[in-house]
Amino acid sequence: MALMTRRRQLVDMRVAEGNRLEHAGAQAARSIRSVLKMLDKQIAQFDKRIDDPVDRHLKTQKQLLDSVKGVGAVTTLTLTAALPELGKLGRRQIGKLVGIAPLADDSGK
Repeated sequence: MALMTRRRQLVDMRVAEGNRLEHAGAQAARSIRSVLKMLDKQIAQFDKRIDDPVDRHLKTQKQLLDSVKGVGAVTTLTLTAALPELGKLGRRQIGKLVGIAPLADDSGK
């Protein structure tokens, strides 16, 4: 999970630098492109560092998520890293775990 958090931070930094590039002058643009290149390398390294353990320990869950149309590599890595319980718990239990289950919030009478 720590690796996914850091990956998300790197992606956020990449987006910010990409936005800066749109409004930068020539000299600043060279610096920004250099930073973008470094961030791309870092993100690729994190993808590999995350993907290898997921392949080793959560292969079944990864294969199942990969088979769902519209679920890409990043979503698969995020879900398997954040929810290793996938495939072990039922849909209602997973819904409660991630906080999307509709639960009554009654109080008082």
